[in-house]
Amino acid sequence: MKLRSLAVVAVAATVLTGAAVAAAAVTIPAATKKAPASADAQAAVNEPAAAAAPEAADAPAPAASAARAPAAAAGEVLYDTVAPATSYRAPQKGAAFAVYPLAAVTINVVAGQRTYVSGVLAFSSTNLGSIVDASVQCGNGPRNAGKVVHGENVGTNYQRSTTITARLLATSTARGTLVCRLYAYAHSLGTPATRFSITSGHLEVGRRSVPNGVQVVSGQQLAKAGHAVWTPRVTGNASVRGVSNLWRLPAGTKNLNVFADQSITVCKTSGDGKYGCPGGTRGSSAAVRTTLIATQFTSTGAVCQTRTYPVSRTVSTALHHVVFYHNIPNVAVRTTGGCVPVFSIYLKTEVRSGQAVVTNKAAPTGEMGVLFVLPS
Repeated sequence: MKLRSLAVVAVAATVLTGAAVAAAAVTIPAATKKAPASADAQAAVNEPAAAAAPEAADAPAPAASAARAPAAAAGEVLYDTVAPATSYRAPQKGAAFAVYPLAAVTINVVAGQRTYVSGVLAFSSTNLGSIVDASVQCGNGPRNAGKVVHGENVGTNYQRSTTITARLLATSTARGTLVCRLYAYAHSLGTPATRFSITSGHLEVGRRSVPNGVQVVSGQQLAKAGHAVWTPRVTGNASVRGVSNLWRLPAGTKNLNVFADQSITVCKTSGDGKYGCPGGTRGSSAAVRTTLIATQFTSTGAVCQTRTYPVSRTVSTALHHVVFYHNIPNVAVRTTGGCVPVFSIYLKTEVRSGQAVVTNKAAPTGEMGVLFVLPS
């Protein structure tokens, strides 16, 4: 059923997002290396060989447009809008999140079908402050087909407006219907309840079928100055000389469209123990750089090509958590010069200066770090 703009109907929720997630930090290297590894292979594992996209400073949330515009069959809903509305209520800090169902899309699917779905919500507030989340949750009959959530603080003490995108590859395990819904979650960052507005939004099926599509999710890891982390990361069983755990592309793949979205929490000076943050630190912000890296290799382990999408942003401890968005479109798979269809694809997070940060993993309402690839 199509849900269109269900304004200001709060449902008490027991789920937690954003700051409710905690897990041990485990560093995942960019690739498992076999000795001897060539210098080119080492460069591809640890640093991009060449930048193919300009660095985005304070990059806005991306538009949700996908590679292909699907056609709708009878009874399907491929695009649903969210009408602007004011005075959404965010319950007081410590209370359950308010939950607002805002939009839904529906398509017919077969078992094993992967579908690219993206939702966008624009928030604003002139009140003290609220944490607001955008979550896309997909179901294939009674089965979970995937969910993702990202959140930021909004209000006069934080940022007066923000746009949050939540996108993923949904996976259907049975023939039938895939239904994806867009939700807003919120609670106040202070004792009194607060209000916020949703100025625009939509949910869409960007590509109804993504054969051989791949999605991986983030682990919760601690990054600090001089100590980068690599998550999420696409892995596989392919090897070239000196490098293993690479992803071999499906036969006939000519192009890749690579996405990665990661929620990141900046450690407060008091320490955020539930995130694995160190205590006793001093500072009011972190200069963070994230880089989506896609490297193709030759059969001898040399670098065939590297495409990157870096984003740099200074995040205050007051803002606390933000979303970093990345997209490398049109990665043409090379077949000359000894190039083979094997790739290392991952997101690197590093702190240039300031506080340590945490790459967030799943919350009950969805994954908080996803990397997915649309082959064609």
